[in-house]
Amino acid sequence: MIELFGINRYLIISLLLVFTASTGCGSCESLITDANHSPDGKYAVLITRTNCGATDPFDTQIILIEALPSRELGKHNIILFDVDERPSSFRVLVMWKGPKNLAVTCQGCQESDIEVKKSSWKDVTISYDIQPKAN
Repeated sequence: MIELFGINRYLIISLLLVFTASTGCGSCESLITDANHSPDGKYAVLITRTNCGATDPFDTQIILIEALPSRELGKHNIILFDVDERPSSFRVLVMWKGPKNLAVTCQGCQESDIEVKKSSWKDVTISYDIQPKAN
């Protein structure tokens, strides 16, 4: 079975479809930078990075998806976090603290650059550690 970041090919295809639909722009370059399952395997989290050209900052999204194969992808995923990257020290990390607790760390983030920041979805709670860039 084909795997990427420990996730099977059916889930990879689902994630790519969700990711392609969520970027919303045809001339952008997008990259999946990380993906992993919750400890119980019920969910998968995906970090994506999108570049839409020199006049737009890079964009990072965290997408949470139910890890069960489904034909109704729109009902089984959500963009949890969306931020424009600005400083060179920018970095987004995710860590499962349990099967229903996800921790997001954003180094070099400014609150004003965050477009989406969800605190929960279904039975998953999300906590954030926003670390602004040092002056």
